[in-house]
Amino acid sequence: MFGDTTLRVEQTVGHFGTSSRHGRAFLRTAGGTFTTIDVPGATGDTYPEGINSGGQIVGYFQGADGKVRGFLRTSGGTFTVFDAPAWNENNALGINDAGQIVGDFVDTRGHSHGYVRTSGGAFTTIDVPGATNTVASAINSAGQIVGVFLDASGGGHSFVRTSQGIFIMIDSARAINTRNGINANGINDAGEIVGTLGPHGFLMR
Repeated sequence: MFGDTTLRVEQTVGHFGTSSRHGRAFLRTAGGTFTTIDVPGATGDTYPEGINSGGQIVGYFQGADGKVRGFLRTSGGTFTVFDAPAWNENNALGINDAGQIVGDFVDTRGHSHGYVRTSGGAFTTIDVPGATNTVASAINSAGQIVGVFLDASGGGHSFVRTSQGIFIMIDSARAINTRNGINANGINDAGEIVGTLGPHGFLMR
């Protein structure tokens, strides 16, 4: 087993490798039962990235055409596959209890843009002002979003976007780029943010 896991109300999602070297997704319930998550039409890797308290799971997968698409799985096992506007690659990364989904899509020029998708399917693109690439990683119940971005010089930074659409930078002297700089990956309903800072983890209250 490898990759990130996300815990919500004693349910865990993650992914594992198979003999064919494809990544497959799973859901582990509180009793220790494993359920494999197979998105209809997936021929390549499937990555679950987030789960909310209602058991809704989001992630992304590779289809037969080689493109990466986002998916939403309900607690009952029904799948919704969705693409972001002007997309070339869609990575769904987080979901809150209201069913709002965040992630990023890659445009035809190879630039990443963050987004938030409502439970009704409406998209809003999230681009940090002055950024060349933006990724929205997580969203809490208040609609606060955290993520990472690259500036024009290639420097990596993290951000918080308030429910009013205001961007607040999270930075560090070590934030040289998104590989070894600061990466905000999660935010809870209390506004506490977790992520990585170089080879270390961090918690910001």
